[in-house]
Amino acid sequence: MAELDRHHSQGYEQEGREPGGPLPHSREDFDVAAYVRRVRGGPCFVCAVVAGDPAYDFEQVVFEDDEHIAFLDRYPTLPGKVLVAPKAHVEHVVRDLDEEAYVRLMRTVRRVALAVEAVVPSERTYLLSLGSGQGNAHLHWHVAPLPPGTPYERQQFHALMTENGVIPWSVRQAAGLAERLRAALAGPAGTCFPEADEEELTGGGVNRVVRVGGTVRRPARRWTPAVHALLDHLAAAGFGGAPRAHGCDGEGREVLDFLPGEVPDYPLPPYAMADDALAGVGALLRDYHDATVGFTPPEGAEWYFSPRAPAEVVCHGDVAPYNCVFREGRPVAFIDFDTAHPGPRVWDVAYAAYRFVPLHDPGRDGSAPGVEEQARRLRVFADAYRLGVADRQVLAETARARLGHLVAHMRAEAAAGHEAFAAHVAEGHDLLYLTDSAHIARHEALFLAALSSEGPGGRVGMSAG
Repeated sequence: MAELDRHHSQGYEQEGREPGGPLPHSREDFDVAAYVRRVRGGPCFVCAVVAGDPAYDFEQVVFEDDEHIAFLDRYPTLPGKVLVAPKAHVEHVVRDLDEEAYVRLMRTVRRVALAVEAVVPSERTYLLSLGSGQGNAHLHWHVAPLPPGTPYERQQFHALMTENGVIPWSVRQAAGLAERLRAALAGPAGTCFPEADEEELTGGGVNRVVRVGGTVRRPARRWTPAVHALLDHLAAAGFGGAPRAHGCDGEGREVLDFLPGEVPDYPLPPYAMADDALAGVGALLRDYHDATVGFTPPEGAEWYFSPRAPAEVVCHGDVAPYNCVFREGRPVAFIDFDTAHPGPRVWDVAYAAYRFVPLHDPGRDGSAPGVEEQARRLRVFADAYRLGVADRQVLAETARARLGHLVAHMRAEAAAGHEAFAAHVAEGHDLLYLTDSAHIARHEALFLAALSSEGPGGRVGMSAG
């Protein structure tokens, strides 16, 4: 170990760096042979860190709980590299952990990786388990953030190999980085991230929403705990079409995953008007609703909108193009769950259909499809959702009720002094919704006929249960 520590010291002299300066990105040669001799003949380094061995001064601990520990890599090949391991000495990533223990470990890896991304600029984060039965046998995961602008030929395995050099640094620099990471992992949720540059995201309408690294920050409200519990449930259920929640930051804002992709708005671009996209939204909404079945809200849960009976699912409450992420023309996720609340499936489906068909009055929206095309597209959406017969019969009626509910809410909020809603009413948004509601009423018989006629398979729909 002394030989390798001297190697680090010589590196600072050769590079002319002050050991307490900023974390460097350049590399110096690494004595791989000396390292191999140490790890094959010495004690388990993870167990030594767990035990608090003072000789492991670079391996600054940034996180630990009853089962896991995360600490800095003594010989980082990338700036900000962290190792995550079980505290117990286990060696095989597959055989030595049962499924529950493996999932808990991976949740910890992800939690640490999010903190690393919040602290260290990165183009991508590499996650991998290395080690060997012949040395460094204790199971551990590498969290390695790739600096932005790294030439492609120096990414991936080239970036991770100590044969290509390691980053020289000092214990003081390690302590500084560890302090920032511990701040990012502070609190029960481990997600009070230190602030980085903020980028305001457009299209929020009612709330100011900003992006910070790989996260989105939004004002936390009284319903935020219930929404976060829902998002946690969706993740546990394996539904990938929603952001993960990560508690709140130091300013009291909720922290959510930033989901990359395109978020369209009106007039809808061609990719969002394609039948495949429309059907994709219907299928995604069905998957979301099914994933909420069995969700138990936390005791005393509050929602933005009051629950509606029958509470078959947890409605998103605002399924619309501006809350849907597309990638390569395909809908992949919903965002902005602020208005989520328990309710019947058709309450959500009807509003989503209004937004995505869209069921706008062509007289007031020249980009809207004609009435016959709206009826056809409405059927595409309902079939993709696998909407049941009873819900099809009330879909148009429910869309009108949903618009009436929206208008009443907008006007009440505007009257209460909410600036964003007051601006919407002043701009006549409420009247546009009432115009569209009247349009749906005029053509309700056509829409019902399109929804009720037998499709190619001779079936109208499936049960929504």
